[in-house]
Amino acid sequence: MTDPWFVIVMNIVEERYAFFVGALIFVAFDTISGLIKAFATNTFNSTKVKEGIFHKAALILIIIMSAAIDILSGFIPSMPFTVPLTQGCCLLIIGMECMSVLENVCAINPALKDSALIKRLLPTNEDE
Repeated sequence: MTDPWFVIVMNIVEERYAFFVGALIFVAFDTISGLIKAFATNTFNSTKVKEGIFHKAALILIIIMSAAIDILSGFIPSMPFTVPLTQGCCLLIIGMECMSVLENVCAINPALKDSALIKRLLPTNEDE
């Protein structure tokens, strides 16, 4: 067995499911970074955790719904094209989760807020 693990996984799953797994990984990153932020800043609140879990569940439902639309649209014979809805939804969610992880990391380590990369990636609100 000389293939790396990710080659084996990619051979098993279709492309849309690889995007699904990628989105789940980034949802997990955001959840973990959010928990670390809450403990690091002494703001852990079970109500916020519950609310966050519901938000993550809603994102997963959106991904499942988009996959169902992708699969079911294949059964419409008059539709001459396919729309990569699952991939688009997953990429959007991955982007959202990346931004959230960056915000959490900046809250964990405030010194990072002044770095040039973070200033370019995270929008700042001048009213705050």
